[in-house]
Amino acid sequence: GAALDAAEIPWTKVTYDRTNSRQRERSERSIHTPYWFNLILIAPDQLGFFVGDVGPGFFDGRYNIGLWYWETDVMRPSQTAAFAHLDEVWGATTYLRDVFAAHTNKRVTLVPIPLEFDTAAFEHARTDPATRRRVGLDDRFTFLFSLDFLSIAQRKNPLELIAAYERAFSADDGTRLILKSINGDLHVREVEEIRDAIADRPDIELWDRYLDAADRLALVAAADCYVSLHRSEGLGLTMAEAMAAGTPVIATGYSGNLDFMPPGAALLVDSKEIEIGDGSFYPAEGHWAQPDLDHAAALMREVRSDPELRARLSAAGRVALRRFTSPRVGATMRGLLRARWDDC
Repeated sequence: GAALDAAEIPWTKVTYDRTNSRQRERSERSIHTPYWFNLILIAPDQLGFFVGDVGPGFFDGRYNIGLWYWETDVMRPSQTAAFAHLDEVWGATTYLRDVFAAHTNKRVTLVPIPLEFDTAAFEHARTDPATRRRVGLDDRFTFLFSLDFLSIAQRKNPLELIAAYERAFSADDGTRLILKSINGDLHVREVEEIRDAIADRPDIELWDRYLDAADRLALVAAADCYVSLHRSEGLGLTMAEAMAAGTPVIATGYSGNLDFMPPGAALLVDSKEIEIGDGSFYPAEGHWAQPDLDHAAALMREVRSDPELRARLSAAGRVALRRFTSPRVGATMRGLLRARWDDC
């Protein structure tokens, strides 16, 4: 919405909440769509439900664009079926564009999203010692990683982050690793695996709780380094948020985060692409990254020991995000929509 507003593109929001059963009164359901373009943010495996609920009239006579996210290179049949309802798909990163383009002959276009955050809140947290204490940090050099257990812990890869950190530091090295999570109560097995892994390391903590918006931003800004050893990210929003805060970032050099991590803006961990295999939420034949844990450990030691490196990363990370402002993204959208209008 911010990008559309910045480009002065008129738009209206259509909210859709999928119910547990199909709408019984579909013929009486009315969704007002006054514009020729539909930009559809419904996940591809859910789009069929939407079509069944609202009917094909929502799509007829319009140019329909899907804005989708996914985290591996293989899509399920329930996802690829959604291409039939669309004229085009927008991928927010090069990784996403390439994934979707490999599954359809329809137009797939790279269209970034704005990566803008409340920098005023970040600055206060970085310069106020009391804020650091208030959000639970102390004088130890603190590495932070955030995850939502609903986003698939295996992909977020906290256990290997713990392993890499343990290779880098002993419990009395004056460092700390905080895993800030939510929705652990819905994934008890994964939480217990993490708690078992850190049981003998008092310098590694799992904080599975919600923070209000101000404290969450303050924690990101007050941490000394943000680390993500993800296996794959469609985008990687928490990493971009840390960069906007001026917090140095160490991240797997793979997938969507590479679009906003040019050389020097973050420390990228070497990885190799591997097959996902059985037992995952994602297709077994899909691929994602296996980060090099020794390289990750070396980078963690380097960023801890080198304040000049941290300062360079802090500045370069913020500069890298300047390509992803609402005006710039909005201008891209406006140009594409005008071209599609002219083509038709």
